[in-house]
Amino acid sequence: MRALARQTANRGFTLLELAIVMTISSLIMVAGIKMYDLYSNSTKRSDTLDKVSTIDTALSNFYSSNGRYPCPADPTLPMKSNTYGKEAATVNATTGKITCTIASIVGARKTNAPGPAGNDPVTIGSVPFTTLGITLSDAIDPWGYKIQYAVTTYLTDSLTFDNTYGAVRVTTEPPTSLNLTDPVDSAHYAVVAFGPDHMGAYSSEGKKPVACTAGKNESSNCNGGSTFVEGISSNSYDDTVSHSTRYLTSLWDFTSPNSVDIHNLNTGNVGVGVDIPTARLDVAGNIRATNAQQPLFCDDSTPQKCWDPANFATTAGSNCAVLNPPAASGFMWVVSGIKGGNVSCKLAAIPKPTANQVCSSGYMKGVDNFGVIICGTPTSTP
Repeated sequence: MRALARQTANRGFTLLELAIVMTISSLIMVAGIKMYDLYSNSTKRSDTLDKVSTIDTALSNFYSSNGRYPCPADPTLPMKSNTYGKEAATVNATTGKITCTIASIVGARKTNAPGPAGNDPVTIGSVPFTTLGITLSDAIDPWGYKIQYAVTTYLTDSLTFDNTYGAVRVTTEPPTSLNLTDPVDSAHYAVVAFGPDHMGAYSSEGKKPVACTAGKNESSNCNGGSTFVEGISSNSYDDTVSHSTRYLTSLWDFTSPNSVDIHNLNTGNVGVGVDIPTARLDVAGNIRATNAQQPLFCDDSTPQKCWDPANFATTAGSNCAVLNPPAASGFMWVVSGIKGGNVSCKLAAIPKPTANQVCSSGYMKGVDNFGVIICGTPTSTP
């Protein structure tokens, strides 16, 4: 009996027990891998949004500096190409006209652009990161594929640029397919990152390993057409799309058709951090400006009292010592105010310290206008 008990206590796992343990372990591993995949894709989607935002900002800055958008880069080029990441364009040496060298497609609408009959052209390629002054990493999605850039062709040349010429269609996903621009089909450009399925995307080396498949919600983003879909359902749609149009709201407008300057059309007051503005521009907080021009300075009294800025400022180089005759011995000319754009001066006695003054610190910094020495302690000594 004692030997049997010892044998039972020392026996190993049966095959059934091992199978159960392995099955449970497999289920735990599968769940863990699934959770990691979800986390990884979520992180990559967030990174994609950041990249698309960087591209949007770069395109806006390029437009502000050049009065046009860049042509797309050739998506088929490998990294070793000398023109990798540069806009595919030629410039006429005589007229300065810029021509995109990638063949254009038919856009979504006809504008008032002085071109041939039919809808305005659109050019599709990859983001010209070198031309935009951003990095290769900014133009490649987290899965290693080039981010697509489609632009209304007339807007890539400052000679034909007009804010009303957008001809790219951007809609929500089917079945609603709501047009996201006003007027419809008026986006200037669309930026597309193709997501984890890479459908229709070019790799960083200019290859397209996954063909664009018709019939899917995101097929419009890779079929070579001028319609692009911004989807919201991650189960059936994994692309990230951004677009831009220069049409403004009824409160803002451009100062001219091709200008980057805008002006406010609001007839009432404008508040910044103020719910009920009581002035044309009512700001709660600080205003920072490199150069401010103001015809009048007014207080809050009723009726208001206003002053010309000349009461507070003077012309550059105004100097009492230059504007007045030499001061008598023991006196000096000092500024007493500003009037009519000129400094007002008066004679003041040069302060002299009275006798027998000592700084307990052992260091004197100066003398005030009453002749009292000003003491201090230096922050460091030689």
